[in-house]
Amino acid sequence: MTNTIGPTPAVLSPPSGPSSWPSMLFTAAACAHRDIRGLTLVTTMVTSAAYFALYQYVFDTSNQATGADEDLVNKRHRPVPCGLITSRGLLGRFWCAMPAYTLLGWLTGTLAWTLLWQTTVIGFNLLARPRDYLWAKPVAMVLGTIAMLAGAWELAAPLDAVAWSWILVITVGFNLSLRFEDVRDMAGMPGSAATPSR
Repeated sequence: MTNTIGPTPAVLSPPSGPSSWPSMLFTAAACAHRDIRGLTLVTTMVTSAAYFALYQYVFDTSNQATGADEDLVNKRHRPVPCGLITSRGLLGRFWCAMPAYTLLGWLTGTLAWTLLWQTTVIGFNLLARPRDYLWAKPVAMVLGTIAMLAGAWELAAPLDAVAWSWILVITVGFNLSLRFEDVRDMAGMPGSAATPSR
């Protein structure tokens, strides 16, 4: 049991871990919009926490399994460079988590968004070549943001015009600024051995 659970906190450690918080906040916004309270609110938020833990887990396990060489240089705190697990072990956990995530999507009425995210993750992390990165990552992030926000809302209420308005605004705003994400990988940054930006 220890060997099974052990790498999980490292896989989901910051900056990955907090990625589920905005999703849960969007579920909470849907609850407020629909005036959901009491035990139903609590149940919905607990479900949201479980759903987005799996959302993040299937991405991080596949991403870190295929990006171990880069992590050895730039992200040495991750489980593969630390020797906590092998890339093959992470892929095994990824494929074990995928059916559980699919089942939860079916049970919660968010299966369409679950399948969209799973397809995006497989395409970006397992099928895309390194030279595809510049075009594949923006597409994956846009689809992932839509899947995340639509799923978060639909955990609490049907998607309506208000929901789609916010999904559009957040998706566009978030992904425009995300183009500068990798600027942080430069000499002098903690845990990074990347070449300085010029």
